Amino acid sequence: MIRPALLFRDPHLVALDKPPGLASIRERWTDDDSALVVVWRLLREADPEAPRPRVVHRIDKETSGVLLFAVSREAARALSRGFRDREIEKTYLALVKGTPPEEQGEIEVDLGEDPSRPGFVKVGGRRGRRSVTEWRRAESFRGYALLEVRPRTGRTHQIRASLSHLGYPLLVDPAYGGDEELLLSRLKPGYKKKRDRPERPLLARLSLHAREVRLAHPVTGEELVIASPVPKDFGLALKYLRKYRALENDR
Repeated sequence: MIRPALLFRDPHLVALDKPPGLASIRERWTDDDSALVVVWRLLREADPEAPRPRVVHRIDKETSGVLLFAVSREAARALSRGFRDREIEKTYLALVKGTPPEEQGEIEVDLGEDPSRPGFVKVGGRRGRRSVTEWRRAESFRGYALLEVRPRTGRTHQIRASLSHLGYPLLVDPAYGGDEELLLSRLKPGYKKKRDRPERPLLARLSLHAREVRLAHPVTGEELVIASPVPKDFGLALKYLRKYRALENDR
């Protein structure tokens, strides 16, 4: 796994550039590190007396990008309130199957527990709650698209379930209608498989990246924009989509 790095740090707030495969908090069934533990370790490398950071929001284990933690109690209260009141804006990059004809749109649906799949959600599921997701088509390919997505509410698997409901599931997301992985052989005409060697996927985790968070600093009120660069695997998928699935009029 790529070593996680801090994108922002001060006495009140920390932002982690979370790699895919790292859970936000510790999972009950494993002893693997969580993002919370990693952040605390990074803080203690600089200050052995650094307090344990506090979780204020989460992103899926297989999603990469910006993840915020509060260091002070004052910041924890303000950030929790900011997420609750939708004052903190999150922007994701999503590679999806299919190309929406519209340039942008909004998905408003009730998301609730999927009784047939514990831990997952569905539109109209049990104990459903309203969700609002805004999206914009940033780039189009033959059979695929790159979307900028802004969830206005914070429901479990909101982006994944909402885009699937719209008809454009994440390119890699088998739980919600996407594929298991993205292979170059699916994109490149005349692809020749190497003998006695399995093909390595371009992207083998959720095709979702938490690109940016905009917020007022929880203590000073200063406007902050914290951004995560596109990770290598996501960038590699984009590279080959642009090379082999570019629209004719874009060439």
